[in-house]
Amino acid sequence: GSYLWTVNLHSISLWFKTSQANGRIFSEDQQDPNVDGAIFYLSSGKLCFKELGAYCSANNFNDNNWHHVAVARLNASTFYIYTDGAYLATISASGSYNDGGSLVLLGRDVEGDGPGYDYFSGIVDDIRIYSRALSAAEIMALYNATR
Repeated sequence: GSYLWTVNLHSISLWFKTSQANGRIFSEDQQDPNVDGAIFYLSSGKLCFKELGAYCSANNFNDNNWHHVAVARLNASTFYIYTDGAYLATISASGSYNDGGSLVLLGRDVEGDGPGYDYFSGIVDDIRIYSRALSAAEIMALYNATR
């Protein structure tokens, strides 16, 4: 199974650049619509994250500029999302994972059909997966060090 599914606390960090309105940036999921995974995607230009809960930004991120996005899972039910070094949102999650062999994909989703499953047309860089929840200060330091 996938490493993300086996740890409660984790963080994902990456940079992306696109002018596309829709597409999967990062997907750690299974080919089973009943099993939740970790997914960064764009929907109508909004940056969205889904992992046992979902959130989409109010602002557009398809402006063809580089953006840093990070999520930190603090415990079984709380995720913090950051963009460009700043706190964006908290997701309160519920449910549990059912690990049956997840795939980590860049630029597409494992399920591959329906709205929001579009291939990502843009650039993704400096993808990092941590086995712990990064603090706000660590995420800000990552943003400043890699921009």
